[in-house]
Amino acid sequence: MKANKKTKTKFYLLLVAATLTGQPPPQASQHGLNVYSQLTYLFETPEDQATCANRGSELGRLLAQAAALGLDLSQVKTPTADAAAPCIQFQTWVERLPEDYAESVLGGYTTAERGTTKSTLHRFVRDNFRKIYVRYAITVEKLPEAGTYRVSFADSTAALPADVRADWSVVWPSHYPAPQVVKDGDELPLELAVTDRGIELVDYIHIGRMDKMPKRTDAARDSYAEDSEFTLSRPGLRVNGTSRLPVTFPESIRGGVMWLYVPGEGRYIVTFAPHPEFGFEKAGEVSGGLMTLAVGGNVLRIESSDRIAPGGGVYNVYGLRDAGWQPADPQDRERFMAGVSPGVETAVGR
Repeated sequence: MKANKKTKTKFYLLLVAATLTGQPPPQASQHGLNVYSQLTYLFETPEDQATCANRGSELGRLLAQAAALGLDLSQVKTPTADAAAPCIQFQTWVERLPEDYAESVLGGYTTAERGTTKSTLHRFVRDNFRKIYVRYAITVEKLPEAGTYRVSFADSTAALPADVRADWSVVWPSHYPAPQVVKDGDELPLELAVTDRGIELVDYIHIGRMDKMPKRTDAARDSYAEDSEFTLSRPGLRVNGTSRLPVTFPESIRGGVMWLYVPGEGRYIVTFAPHPEFGFEKAGEVSGGLMTLAVGGNVLRIESSDRIAPGGGVYNVYGLRDAGWQPADPQDRERFMAGVSPGVETAVGR
């Protein structure tokens, strides 16, 4: 059963969890809360999910009757969700929290157009206390390669709910990622809004098999160790989902100030420290053996065979782009390169 355009979404949620708890707020402004999570099947399936749910309920009723009659049901298996079916999950985080933060964020869908290989969801996230309503559209297309999808974003034009009036701020994300190719297990960050107090609303989007969805348990935080260093071991690079060939690297590269050359993009200088005096801005994060940078509409994923950050948490990365930089050897200009610098001043040429 196909969903018509501009109708209420007919997605059947596997999980809707709004975290509206009485927990004490974080005590450090770098921390955050996962305030809302939502997981649903992505594409239309041969059998409508409502039919499956109804059949499951009927089976449960019959099993209950059988149990009441004293029948042995130990060998009866009940149907479970299809872990291999492509899903989409949104985790909305509120980051850089002040100590007096009060929880008020919810999210969901207004309308959706769903097909067997391509679907568009019109998403919203609303902060009821601060009266901020964010909306956008995400389109996901299944690609021929198993576990691979093309993702693109646009402003949503779905109708506003009746309670969002003139005193609300209705906004769209200020920057969308370029069209992406994502694989099972990839995470796609989307900054939704920043309040006048510096509080950030961020959607972390996962697409693919349910059993390969990563579990994000913490917001990124700054590393306060002055000697924090990056370590890259046999790194690889994907730009918007497309792999880039690297030059020959040593076994590992280590340093507090790292630069990454991307063909056609120039060089990105990254550190764990903010360095606002040099114009550095928050560019992404490091977790385990993955560094994810969202800069200028591009999403860079640098994968290392070993842990990149010295600790086991999720750490903010700050960056500056040097668009005009190129390797001295013309033969290296079509390949991904990485290196370290003895200091920020040296890296930025000051």
